[in-house]
Amino acid sequence: MPNPKDFNLNYRPESYWDDKTSGFVNIKGEMRRRIIDKAFDTGEFGILPASIFSDGISCEERQLIGSIHPAFMGGEYLPDSSLEEVEIARVSLESVTCDVYSIRARKEVGGQIQYRVVDEYGSWEKGVFILHAEVSTKPFTFGEIVSFIDNVEWTDCGGADRGLTNGFRDLNYNIVGPGKDELEELLSFARVSSFFYPELEEWYQIEALEWFMAHLSELDFDE
Repeated sequence: MPNPKDFNLNYRPESYWDDKTSGFVNIKGEMRRRIIDKAFDTGEFGILPASIFSDGISCEERQLIGSIHPAFMGGEYLPDSSLEEVEIARVSLESVTCDVYSIRARKEVGGQIQYRVVDEYGSWEKGVFILHAEVSTKPFTFGEIVSFIDNVEWTDCGGADRGLTNGFRDLNYNIVGPGKDELEELLSFARVSSFFYPELEEWYQIEALEWFMAHLSELDFDE
């Protein structure tokens, strides 16, 4: 686990419904979001077409970008957000179709916050995901969102697996078989990002490196 002393585990966003982020949090497409992030970093934000900021794109547009490469469709088939629902974090996989797992919060009557995890395959509706925390009265702290991500159980692979990062790495590593090359490919397999918790990506990059080193030490290079 990353060193908690290097992160503010008590950091808590004031709200998930802040107007400063409302135009970006529900953009479905992973590649569109990465383009926006890069434009912010390079100062080229102003030259992006308005269409890139829409939450979703049309069926025709999805087919067009999918014809370029399947990964361009990543996230574009996520379900629409419901009323008062925002994406607070996401896990995107470096799979062929860049599968995305969207962690969403919905403001309920009375002030409670309801959480769910959705993907592009209707898994939430099928009861695939089991959450250890479904409601809260305040936005998660940094430590709480990490715990949430690490304790999601998913039951669509013949058993119950836990976690939206190392769980997927372990699943794929068991499929491709042990080896240093396979480990290196899976090092960046799961990417975590969030408008509300900017340090999440760094946290899980450290976690991925620790996962890599732990499995690397298990390999017998004398064979």
